[in-house]
Amino acid sequence: MTRHGSVSVALATYNGERFLHEQLRSLANQSVLPAELVVCDDQSQDGTPRIVAQFARTAPFPVSFHRNDERLHFGENFIRAALRCKGRYVSFCDQDDIWLPQKIEKSLEALERSSALLCAHATLLIDEGGRQIDVPSSSRVDSVLNGNDLDPWDVFAGFTCTFDRHLLEMIPASQRPIDLIFPDRKSAHDRWVYFLASSFGHVVYIGEPLALYRQHGRNTYGYRTHMLTERLRKVRQKYREYLEIRLAISSQNAALLRDFHGSAGTERPLNAERRRWSALEAEYRNRSEIFGASSIPGRIIRLARCAASDIYTDLPGKKAYRSVLEDLLGALIAH
Repeated sequence: MTRHGSVSVALATYNGERFLHEQLRSLANQSVLPAELVVCDDQSQDGTPRIVAQFARTAPFPVSFHRNDERLHFGENFIRAALRCKGRYVSFCDQDDIWLPQKIEKSLEALERSSALLCAHATLLIDEGGRQIDVPSSSRVDSVLNGNDLDPWDVFAGFTCTFDRHLLEMIPASQRPIDLIFPDRKSAHDRWVYFLASSFGHVVYIGEPLALYRQHGRNTYGYRTHMLTERLRKVRQKYREYLEIRLAISSQNAALLRDFHGSAGTERPLNAERRRWSALEAEYRNRSEIFGASSIPGRIIRLARCAASDIYTDLPGKKAYRSVLEDLLGALIAH
């Protein structure tokens, strides 16, 4: 029997009329309905507002629509939508995917069973026409993960995330660091809740696909295979900038956690994350200094000193020696 849950859905829209009908229909078909749908629109110039208004008239849950006074871009738009949500939990929702019927129900069950702060899940890829795309499946299985189990530079795709809304009250979103991909903006919504959840508690992951992730020319993030050619391009063009962005983020995150004073229940995971981000800050500061040398021999000497001083750290799924090899490649071919 369909019942209302305690999950608010935060939907960020921008010129999304092409696929929005299907996404909204999948929300109405959930086995556990959302408590509400909060839509923040980033000044769409197409029929997006009209589609939302039509859906709101017959939706089996409350729908609110808010149009931004200026373009905020996707990360800030999602944050604004989430802050407007009133449910105990918030699910981020993209405008062009399809939720499978038990997405909310199974995410909610996993959160309540594990007492996690964030739930994420596997997905199936589809093309523009809704046909499944065959790609290597994720190696992740059902699991409960602490901060040390998670790569600090990784992220769960926002539309897979359902999280405790209290996370947004731990540290104001206005204080979030620069974004890893778009460093001229603040951290994207999914990276921010990933950081908060892994810092203050744990994360539960569901290995079962609960959404269809549509790949098309206009979505912000598509499926990417990490190929050697892509790494070489990154190294050749802006490897030092690549390191300095991570230095800035690790420095800002370390400061946020040092300055946070919360309840006794948050201190144990928080202390571990304080140490980890402080160690990352030191690592990336030293690694950035390698590329202060203008010559290849100079960079190699600095790299050798870093390796000898044991500043490289292991991360989940990535041993320290791989970072040494990346820096060696960068030292040899970076501009």
